[in-house]
Amino acid sequence: MKKNFILLLMAAMLAVGCETDKPETAASLTIEPSELVLEASGGAVQTVTVKAVNVEWDYSLAPGVEEWLTVSRDGETLSVSAKENLKGESRNAMITVKPTDNADVKERTVTVMQKASDNPVEYTMTLKPLRLDFVGEGAAAQEVTVTITGDFTWEAAAAADWITVTPGEGKFTVTVSDNPDTKSREGEITVTPNDKSVKAETVLVVQEGKILPPEFEVDTEKIEFHFNSNMGSSSVRVTVDAVNVAWEAALEADKEGENTNWLRCTVQDDKKSVLISLLESNPLYEERRAWLVLTTDWAEKPEVRIPIVQAAYEDHLSTLTSDIDISSKTMTCTALTYPWDPSDNDESINPNVVNSDWEITMKETVDGTKYNKIKFTLTVQRIEENDANEYSIEEKVYSIVEPYAIGAKKQQGCIEAGSAAKSSRALYPGFYYLEYEDDGDEWNDNMQPTLNSAPMVEGTVEVKHNGGNNYTFIFDTKDDLGNALKGTWTGDVEIKA
Repeated sequence: MKKNFILLLMAAMLAVGCETDKPETAASLTIEPSELVLEASGGAVQTVTVKAVNVEWDYSLAPGVEEWLTVSRDGETLSVSAKENLKGESRNAMITVKPTDNADVKERTVTVMQKASDNPVEYTMTLKPLRLDFVGEGAAAQEVTVTITGDFTWEAAAAADWITVTPGEGKFTVTVSDNPDTKSREGEITVTPNDKSVKAETVLVVQEGKILPPEFEVDTEKIEFHFNSNMGSSSVRVTVDAVNVAWEAALEADKEGENTNWLRCTVQDDKKSVLISLLESNPLYEERRAWLVLTTDWAEKPEVRIPIVQAAYEDHLSTLTSDIDISSKTMTCTALTYPWDPSDNDESINPNVVNSDWEITMKETVDGTKYNKIKFTLTVQRIEENDANEYSIEEKVYSIVEPYAIGAKKQQGCIEAGSAAKSSRALYPGFYYLEYEDDGDEWNDNMQPTLNSAPMVEGTVEVKHNGGNNYTFIFDTKDDLGNALKGTWTGDVEIKA
């Protein structure tokens, strides 16, 4: 009995040892079939059998393929179907079956080909409209209809951040944010099909600038002119600030029966200003008046009326109220002459060829912005060029004479009296005393804004040469109101030739 038990135990141990040594089945993955051919009409389902031994698996499709190919898994079977192929060319896809828990097992692929259509459809895409126009603020949303033929999808995207696109079925909605600028702006929306055979299209989006509330302002309340059209400023510019307001400018007589022929009104600077020009002197011993009328299409300010006043005629030009003594003034002096070339002696061409002028300017700085100036011209015997370029003012007592007629021959040893201007470029011709403010126009300081001016019309100026460039000027003159310009000045003169 004991012997039998031992035999049975040995047999059991041998059986266990044999079962432990039995080899494990190798992992593998196979598919059947590896190629599928689908009809163009689509819909029909074909299957692929996946045999997996000791391995787990999953499948995948290339991006975009799922738009026309459908694959589903049921246990060890893949069901494959396709949408109808509307194109005249076949299309292909690949299903990849890949192990998920054993990198040593090779993945498998199923090649899928769908036949071309016997009656192909032309793939097209049409957008309507191709342009959207929006107001600058509070713009309502607008829609673009997308009409397609064929089996494809599309995406719409805006290039500008102020445009928002919301897709819909067969359309998309477009909204825009308020335009912060008064200028219009543009942007594009690009509609891109997922089928490369269809061309992308664009929609132009145009938005107006925001509309500012109307404004209308002018910088002038009154326009005043000197009685003499050649004295003071001969024109005044009125700046107009108009926003969303249309306007016109015109002159209007002050009283019935009067005219505005003595003025000219010109709209300038792309309707940003109006220039009022004085055309003639006032012949009346009373001021005359007209109106600049600016009419608008804005109900709150239908018109603006600006009075234009020209001073009454005066038989004098001086604005001084007392005598001027220069003896105590600190002044600088320049003297400018133009020497004649000895060969230029044709008196028939220039009657003054026998004469030369010294343009004398004496200037006193008051406070850096205000100045006093005496300016006159000494007529002397002709000064000819010399090699050393050295010239001196002739010692003499120079008498003031009446203003010369244009082109008249000047008198040696004389000074032309101050008078009204003969042109807009010389507001103070002849002998003048000026008190003025500097406006920075160095090109012609005769045209600086004057505080007071006085033409010297009688008397004498004596010139003494003290040697070198040092001179003495002795003034004994009067303006056209009888105010005296008198006194003695001695100092160095800057000679310019």
